Amino acid sequence: MEQLQATVCAVGIGITVAALFGMLFPNGNMKKAAETGLTVLLLFLLVSPFLRSGNIDSRILSEGLAYDLETFSTVDVYQNAVANYIQITLENAGIPTQSVRATVQLDDDNTVLLQSVQVEASKDTDTEVLMQVLEDRLEIPSEIITVQGE
Repeated sequence: MEQLQATVCAVGIGITVAALFGMLFPNGNMKKAAETGLTVLLLFLLVSPFLRSGNIDSRILSEGLAYDLETFSTVDVYQNAVANYIQITLENAGIPTQSVRATVQLDDDNTVLLQSVQVEASKDTDTEVLMQVLEDRLEIPSEIITVQGE
């Protein structure tokens, strides 16, 4: 819709400029040359939306492919957000971590499902306490939590 508005606006401005130049130039060869140039410019403005093919736009792609691209970016965003939230929660509980990885999946209703959590902690970290914090504060079942020590 924005592209259509921009095209209509550009054509409107082009027509206005053509009318102004038509009034400013004296009759003769100069006026004919200016009108020819402005006509070519207006034609270009009308055809340019159809020539723009450098950008990949999900609205142009087939629905299945566009959905897949949207899903991949959504899953990546949720995985990073969940991993950051888990790491912050553990740090607030006084449990230092090296890294946290979360794996999420979207179901058919676009509901985010947490599949697994991998926490890389130091050797002296109490795994039982870590898992208890994740279960109590974030309601993450211990079955999907994996703790790796350095």
